[in-house]
Amino acid sequence: YSNPGTYLVVLTVSDDEGAEDTYETTAVISQPNRISSAPDVDGPQDGTQNTEYTYTAVSTDGDNDTIQYHFDWDDGTENTTEFLPNGTAATQTHIWTAAGKYTISVQAFDNQTPSDITRYTVLIDAHIVGDIGYITDDDADGTYDTFHGDGIETELSQEDGKYLIDTNGDGEWNYTYDLVEGLASYQKGEEIEIPWIMVVGIVIAIAVIAIIVYLYKKEYF
Repeated sequence: YSNPGTYLVVLTVSDDEGAEDTYETTAVISQPNRISSAPDVDGPQDGTQNTEYTYTAVSTDGDNDTIQYHFDWDDGTENTTEFLPNGTAATQTHIWTAAGKYTISVQAFDNQTPSDITRYTVLIDAHIVGDIGYITDDDADGTYDTFHGDGIETELSQEDGKYLIDTNGDGEWNYTYDLVEGLASYQKGEEIEIPWIMVVGIVIAIAVIAIIVYLYKKEYF
């Protein structure tokens, strides 16, 4: 059946001598619930801590059902809206109190089946660093303080206007990062090491020269 409805079904049975009988029943065809579309989410993707930002989400439902939206702000807080008419945008505001990279998760619900989740990334006093992680300005003073990557957090340092990044917490710098020039491997300055035997030789040579000068002054030559 291509459309929902109640249909009369008639079974007719006949034999080769013309005898015939029928049986009637009904088929009730319903429309399976059509899941609402994954919400389209819009709003700022960069911001500062302790500032209020506004986000909207809108979904459509194939059955024209009313839709409820659930927002997870990735900071331990969540919001759920009332049921709204199909295709009506839901508006929510939120404040993040700490610097970080947050992924908002939004899901629509038609009172029967939840939709797919839409994820929306927001950087609060944070900056993406290549493909290794991100850095945060923890006190919102314009200077980045902490590197976050692959389950680890390390303090940043600066050298010649560039940030020094330790990606594994071993106390050694692995990368430099410039907000304009981008990411580069850290090149440790080369230290000139003088072999100890050369040092001894230099000391002996100086001592010999000093003795010769002394003897010369004493007119032994």
